[in-house]
Amino acid sequence: MRSRVDVFAPAALAGLLLLAAVAPDAFAYKGKQGGFDGGGGILQGGTFGTVATLGGQTSGPASSAAHRATEGLLAFFGQPLLVAVPGTLDFGPVAVGGSRLLSATVDNYGGVSLLLSDIRLASAGSSSFFTLEGPGTEATIGPGAAQSIGVRFAPADTPLERDTLVANTNDPFRPVWRLPLSGSGLGPAGPAIAAQPDTLDFGRVPIDSVAARTVTIENVGSAELVVGSIAASESAFSASASSFALSPGSSRDVVVWLEPEDATVFRESLLVSSNAPSSPFVVMLLGSVPSVLAVAEPDDGRLDFKTVLDAAPPDEGEIRLRNDGAELLRWEAHSSGAAWLSIEPDSGSVPPGNTTILDVAVDHAGLSDGPYEASVHLRNRERPLANADTVDVFLMVQPFSVAIASNPLVATEGGSVELSATASAFPDSGRVFYRAGGEEAFASSPMSPVGSSGLVAVLSGDALGIRGLEWYALVHAAGRSVVVPDPDTETPERVAVACAEPIARETPAGEYRTMSVPLATDAADPAETFEDDLGEPDRSAWRLGRWSGASGGVLEHPSDIGAPIDAGTGFWIITREEEKLTFGGRSVFPPAGEKEFAISLEAAGEGGAGWNQIGHPFAFPVYWADCRIRDSGGRLYAPDEAANEGLVENAAHAWQDEGGAGGYEAATLLEPWSGYFVNNISGGALELLVPMREAAPAKALAHDPCPIPEEGEWEIRVRAMADERRGGATIGARRGARAGWDAFDRFVPPPPDGEDALLSIASEERMPVLGRLGADVRAVSPEGRSWTLEVRPAGAREVRIALEGCEALPRGWTARLVDESNGMTAAGGAAAACSVVPRPGEAVRTLRLAVGPAPAESGEGSSESGAAPRFAVERPYPNPATTGTAVRYTVPSAGEVRIQIFSIEGRLVRDLSEGTAGAGERLVRWDARDERGREVGPGIYLLRFSRAGETRTARVVVFR
Repeated sequence: MRSRVDVFAPAALAGLLLLAAVAPDAFAYKGKQGGFDGGGGILQGGTFGTVATLGGQTSGPASSAAHRATEGLLAFFGQPLLVAVPGTLDFGPVAVGGSRLLSATVDNYGGVSLLLSDIRLASAGSSSFFTLEGPGTEATIGPGAAQSIGVRFAPADTPLERDTLVANTNDPFRPVWRLPLSGSGLGPAGPAIAAQPDTLDFGRVPIDSVAARTVTIENVGSAELVVGSIAASESAFSASASSFALSPGSSRDVVVWLEPEDATVFRESLLVSSNAPSSPFVVMLLGSVPSVLAVAEPDDGRLDFKTVLDAAPPDEGEIRLRNDGAELLRWEAHSSGAAWLSIEPDSGSVPPGNTTILDVAVDHAGLSDGPYEASVHLRNRERPLANADTVDVFLMVQPFSVAIASNPLVATEGGSVELSATASAFPDSGRVFYRAGGEEAFASSPMSPVGSSGLVAVLSGDALGIRGLEWYALVHAAGRSVVVPDPDTETPERVAVACAEPIARETPAGEYRTMSVPLATDAADPAETFEDDLGEPDRSAWRLGRWSGASGGVLEHPSDIGAPIDAGTGFWIITREEEKLTFGGRSVFPPAGEKEFAISLEAAGEGGAGWNQIGHPFAFPVYWADCRIRDSGGRLYAPDEAANEGLVENAAHAWQDEGGAGGYEAATLLEPWSGYFVNNISGGALELLVPMREAAPAKALAHDPCPIPEEGEWEIRVRAMADERRGGATIGARRGARAGWDAFDRFVPPPPDGEDALLSIASEERMPVLGRLGADVRAVSPEGRSWTLEVRPAGAREVRIALEGCEALPRGWTARLVDESNGMTAAGGAAAACSVVPRPGEAVRTLRLAVGPAPAESGEGSSESGAAPRFAVERPYPNPATTGTAVRYTVPSAGEVRIQIFSIEGRLVRDLSEGTAGAGERLVRWDARDERGREVGPGIYLLRFSRAGETRTARVVVFR
């Protein structure tokens, strides 16, 4: 193994090739078995596990050194396998002074014990509010067993807190396990009052009528809330309760009544006095009384609609005509010819002592600014009215508009911002709706009147985070409601938020990272950004670089690296020691009016792949499948559509480096502070559009990386490890795959240290550009397929190669690894593996991987073996699963088979029983839903198969 410092200067190593085939008991063949003799020939009736020396001179039985190499290989492939559920612990809001306990379950799916050591919090020694509760600093988990690890969150203040649970493991592919932790405090400690809703709008309530509304008073604090009084600032309002006590987390409904005595508009306050620090708490009370004019005893014979808005709904008023006489009053009414004025009814009769109501409506559509006047003439059909015969109607019309603004334009994290709306008419009320940048749901807050035409709301504290603020306003004025900005644009107003303090990011010692900075910064020069933390450029202490497609290599600081350190830019960094980097800046948003952040993707050079090292621009995760590709003609494609069109790969490649062993994985999520490689294979300029839409944790993946295979489909993951390097490639067969390039195929991105990829698939002429493939998926074929694997040791003494997913091959198929240099073969129906030890000076070793029906002499799937069928259940696939899984099972004779799904607590989740089943192999699928069709939660589920007194079980892990 190389030391951490050796990552800067890889050593040249040499050796020999050892090839072995491993067939664990769980995947033993039925009938005959094949193996190797000492000279490299395949023996009939032998067993897997014997070593053949392929690159040396041995031609007889294997030497003791070869036997020791065999034992080493078998030990390597008999390793533990760590699977942890869930992938993160989010405690949500917890009252300050209180606490919450959550736990994660670590399963061992390997064949030997899994060892966890140095279980700790990454923030050990600092002021973390997370504490571990069991099992201590070490744990041993046997094969097929599980261990629960508890974490308690006890906030002392209100900001969002994050930490990481870390443990060292003996899993060779996961030597360090990390579990992100997050939670926020709900405080301060003590009682805290809230109300839902915070505004009661009674609408229009006639005189001598009563209207009721309900408000819920809540205690969101951590101590008892005592409400001393509830009173309104206007006597027309009254409440059903005045004093009571609420324990933390409880609430009580209070009914508020409005009983108006005269015509007016109410904009009052309901004051709730309590022992909370924010006392008194204010609930807004709104209401109005219809305009009324008594004609029989008029004050001034005037009906004034005052100012109304253009294009608003017609306004209505009332004229009351009362008969104070002793005889029946027969009357009629007409207007003075104004087309915008109507009366209903326009004639009738009123008995003595009674009153009739005339509805007067004004339709001001099409009217300009006015003023307008008209008269309603009333008369007795027999003689004039004694008291009044004319009511004058007045109307003013003006265009309605609302302007919004924020102050300041760039807020400070944890500070405050004033959001205002100014209307051209007298606003009645308003609300501001706001959210952190990228969130889906909006919170809301009422706006308070300012002057005669303004409304304002002030947001502060947690509402202002580095993700920025998105908001819009809803304004009610003169019977009209307006949303600003126009909701049809789907782009709310935005307020950038600047860091109150520099944000710190740590770099692990001796490990490459591809990073990004999700901030808009004024100090985008690498020297300004990094040298204040790391000192002057020193390649033996730290290195910073960025891939350049034009030069076909990495441009390294202090030379020009070709792009600023800013949002959307990815770069490589490695430090000899663990270092802390600090960054400042403000929120990143797409351009005004846009919903996506555009990143340019340079085209491929002559005969090469067009790799672009990009950065995730936002401070929140985004699904890769939610991004879009835009071509030079403005056409938009989803990533898989763009791949099928030969524009890009359907992958954002993320570099994973743990313990100095690095390699690429296709990312489902684009994470903050992370960089990725995206391949433009189109030959023309493209843009990657990253939506400002957070990937919700509860949302199902838009692209399931392990879908339930259909008949004939399969996928094998080839993994390679050598010293501090690792690599991987994927082969398979899918019904959607095409003969040429499609969304399943991928190239291998350039490594950080300039070395060639450890493992790749040889490219073919059918590919759009030349390059080394990391994934090559073909169409389903009954004859099987073969692939050429290229191993580039680059000085390593040994490259270990393993195949994953062979258990999902069609029945009777096997995977066979063939060394092209000497024709030696390793084969296994359930697993195959080899160890490549290169000869001195050897740069590339070629292996042929053939997948298809097993040869007849191997006995694989042969009916000639004579073995009687038995009741058996295979392992579920995929496992872990997200949207479902499938299980093959075999019954020896016809009969009823009962199939049930249970939670780990023993609760029945789903019954998949198929009734009477015929003898032979069958397949059952479970869509990860319960009996009512609801998605089950993440966790471990048991599949129980029962027939004729026999029971078989299988276990599957569900991720969400």
